Amino acid sequence: MEVIIIGILPSIYATLLLFHMYTYIYMYIHMQHSKTSVILDASKYIGELKQKVSKMNQDVADMTAAQNPTSENHDPPMVGVEALDKGFVIKVFTERSCRGLLVFVLEAFEELGLDVLQARVSCSNCFLLEAVADSRRDEIIDAQVVEQAVEQAIENWIEVGRDDDDQDQD
Repeated sequence: MEVIIIGILPSIYATLLLFHMYTYIYMYIHMQHSKTSVILDASKYIGELKQKVSKMNQDVADMTAAQNPTSENHDPPMVGVEALDKGFVIKVFTERSCRGLLVFVLEAFEELGLDVLQARVSCSNCFLLEAVADSRRDEIIDAQVVEQAVEQAIENWIEVGRDDDDQDQD
């Protein structure tokens, strides 16, 4: 019986050794496969992120172009000036938001010597200015002169926008 037990034990050890070797090889192959799978998954995820970033950059560029005063696809703001007994009603409107335009228009009022008595302004989705202004000077100002001054202020605003774009590209 000893011979049989001794003969069986090495066989069991050999089987266990083969089992451990098989398990080790299987785990090694599986880990290599897992590493490859993780790398492939990460590569796909990075590709998806790149596409998302590219789309977001395009969206930002589209939004910037929509708000850019130099954009060719928008008409310049409409200007209307109506003379009152004493002063003017000045209206400026465009269908897009025009960041900074209000400052240029108010500077034009200042240069003409106009005091704003009442104003309503919206700069969020569109630009709308309705102002009642009166001259603080003794000289009479024509409504046409006020309209030209506001239109010049708009042109100056557009030029500053173009200069900012040129500096951004440098």
